[in-house]
Amino acid sequence: MKRNKALLAALFALILAGGLVIAGCNTGGGGDDGIPVTGVTLTGSSSIELEQGETTSITAQVQPSTATNKGVTFTSSDTTIVSLTGAANDTKTINALAQGTATITVTTSDGGHTATRSVTVGPPIPLTGLSIVEVNPSVAVNQTITLTVATEPSNASKNFNWTSSSNATATVSNSGVVTGVSQGTAIITATSVKYSDKSANVTVNVTQTQPPPPAGAVTDIHLWQEVGTDGHPKYFEDRTPASTYGVGTVIYPFVVDEIPVGQSRKIYFEVSPKGASSSVTVNALTPEAIATATVSGSEITVTGHSNTVSDGQAMFSVKSVSNPNVIVYFRFQVKPQVKVTKIDLTSEVSDFDLPAISGFNTSPSVGSVSDPVTVAVATDKNKATIVAKLTGDVGKLADLGVHFLYNGSTIIPSALKLNSGKQNFEDQTVEIEIDATSTAAGTFLLEDPNNVAKITVISDLTVAAKADFYLRVIVPLTSVTFSVPSLKAGVDSSFSFTPTPENADTSTILWGIEPDAVWTASGLTASTYLGIKGATATKEVTLEPKLAVAGQDGLGLRVTVKDPLMSASDDGKTHLVNNIKIAAP
Repeated sequence: MKRNKALLAALFALILAGGLVIAGCNTGGGGDDGIPVTGVTLTGSSSIELEQGETTSITAQVQPSTATNKGVTFTSSDTTIVSLTGAANDTKTINALAQGTATITVTTSDGGHTATRSVTVGPPIPLTGLSIVEVNPSVAVNQTITLTVATEPSNASKNFNWTSSSNATATVSNSGVVTGVSQGTAIITATSVKYSDKSANVTVNVTQTQPPPPAGAVTDIHLWQEVGTDGHPKYFEDRTPASTYGVGTVIYPFVVDEIPVGQSRKIYFEVSPKGASSSVTVNALTPEAIATATVSGSEITVTGHSNTVSDGQAMFSVKSVSNPNVIVYFRFQVKPQVKVTKIDLTSEVSDFDLPAISGFNTSPSVGSVSDPVTVAVATDKNKATIVAKLTGDVGKLADLGVHFLYNGSTIIPSALKLNSGKQNFEDQTVEIEIDATSTAAGTFLLEDPNNVAKITVISDLTVAAKADFYLRVIVPLTSVTFSVPSLKAGVDSSFSFTPTPENADTSTILWGIEPDAVWTASGLTASTYLGIKGATATKEVTLEPKLAVAGQDGLGLRVTVKDPLMSASDDGKTHLVNNIKIAAP
């Protein structure tokens, strides 16, 4: 009996020892029967910025979430700059003690996996005020809306405690994301973590989830500002987001553009499916003191008013009238007012050297940067183009519009068309289209006898920024008529010619002598018998008879007209040849 008791005691001790060994093995890690840790991450952005004296929290997430041993250890690379407190295993409070940079490392107990986060501590910046940017926000049940806080100054602490007056109506996360719970209203409050006496609140309206839209109703709204090289709109939702703003049930993460104070920009929209009602309402989600928007047809015009209120962040919603559930959002960054400081003009017309124009070698207007260029356009040709490059003193120009003066007057002749054409905001250039075509009443006439006018280009943004160019309108010559007087050898004689039309350009007429084939064969040239001293501005030609042509009437006066807008190598067109006879002296 005593022997049996001894055996039982020995066996019981062996079982206990085995159980202890097994338990010890399982405690060290996943073990044969546990789930091992494969990694660990830290919540939040890749780096943290705090003010001295500020705190925030950080949480470790072990992978997989079903791991057996989720133990972790937090450390700070410099506890004099950043310390860690808190009893929870996976969450710690970061305390910014002094200015500088420290690295927080979390290490898993199982496997020694690590993750790090850089923390930069800057000098304290007193918070003087804060406000919630969104105006009259609303959210549907089971949907979310993100509230944004603007601080004064803008670089003050952005750490807030968020609370809801009714979690049964709406809840709010520590990052300002509001979730609708039931129909009603809730006051959402943001309180500075560091400055507990500074807070802001807004009332959020929670609505019931709307039923699906009827067949054929609007399902989406697309916004765009420019057309791509393929000829199709470049929709905003196709762009890389600069940052995310969301209000309501739809979030579109994009910034449309920058807009200077006092200037306007246009964006465009279209709805899906095609054929659905395109009526929309545009509402400002930020104070109208920043920017306002109006809608006309498929255009939305946004005008910037202030870049100091809420840092100039202007947000808008575009809501379908036929289906109010479809809402898209966009925002502008309002910048300081831009002024045009100078205008450069370059010509893209012909390379033909025009004859000198007296009286127009004057200095450019105030604000010009180069001597005036001269542009020629013919009444039977296509439009000529000048490119104006506008330079501003702040940022990118939002308005490349220009207007014109004609010889110092705002009244432009009806037959002259000056249009501000294609705009390139990247290069800050605008094309000026010039058209001086014929009219039903007759050819175009300018005030100057040389058919020249001074055109002044003035910026719509700053009237002091201007530049001049000189426009010469070429009325093409169609024919020349004249009657050659009786000529005697050795006696100069002049005659007048008449161009058609009367105001046609005659500066490129070439006068020449055409010999007859009979006496050319004798080796004599036309200049042996007749010379031309030139054509004057009064449309008069002087001939110099040299030798009589005995019994011959074969000399001809050749009139060749060159196209003034073609190159100098152009052969021109011969319009008329008259037989000329030179009598003996």
